[in-house]
Amino acid sequence: MSTTRTSTVTAMEPVSPKAHLSLSPSDLYFTPTRSHVGVIARISLQNNHPSKRPVGYKLKTNAPARYSVKPVLGVLVAGATVDVLVRTESAIHPDDRFLLQTIFLTDEESVGLDAAKWRTLDRRRMADTFIDCKPATSRPRGLSAASTSSSSSTGTSTTLRPSPTKNPVDVSVRVTPLDVVVFSCLCLVLGILMPYRSLAHLVDLTLV
Repeated sequence: MSTTRTSTVTAMEPVSPKAHLSLSPSDLYFTPTRSHVGVIARISLQNNHPSKRPVGYKLKTNAPARYSVKPVLGVLVAGATVDVLVRTESAIHPDDRFLLQTIFLTDEESVGLDAAKWRTLDRRRMADTFIDCKPATSRPRGLSAASTSSSSSTGTSTTLRPSPTKNPVDVSVRVTPLDVVVFSCLCLVLGILMPYRSLAHLVDLTLV
């Protein structure tokens, strides 16, 4: 009798769906953008589930006013992958998180899935995966300890510092007013001496 009661309770308990998509990486690691305005992170979602069914996904965050997500909602058929870009111009807070909701879809549900259609889906069919937001410096892979210490000591100035050999002509072609005066005096002296040298040469010829 107790066994029957236990099985009845177990049957009534809701079963939490497992994740339908693979994430890479498991967290959002933010790096500076190329324009150095804000930071950006990339995460790849892949539908490699053995059921070969289409999966719908949607991303939510506890700080929607500070983050931009593209795409925020979509459908992945079997074997498909999508890169999701998350951008912000604010500082990354330790409690910032994203929620990835995924759900197996029927062929009818997968056609024209949008925000309005997503709200009609059964919430009990969805799987929830939480994703933390972290700065790129906390990423466990990608840089060795030596390169990390080197980059942390020099910062971004190593890539922005101009090369000292790029403009060598700035020194060699510089002319000061004193150089002009000295050059003018030399020309004047040569102009005065030239007639006397010519006259001395003529005197030497007549004496010969």
